Amino acid sequence: MNNRHRRVAKLKAQEQKSMKAKVIAAYELANNFLDGVAKGVTVAWDAFVDIVDSISRGIDEALHK
Repeated sequence: MNNRHRRVAKLKAQEQKSMKAKVIAAYELANNFLDGVAKGVTVAWDAFVDIVDSISRGIDEALHK
């Protein structure tokens, strides 16, 4: 293998490492985003359940008066 082939092989290896790092970074970014979305949905769901529970208690109290 001559020097030119070695340089080309080295560049290809560097490009592959760079691409792998970009893919890992994109995966981590997507994972963090989805984690944030899941937390937001959980908070919204808990608030919704609290509201429905309050309405239900209010209706029950009004019917028992």
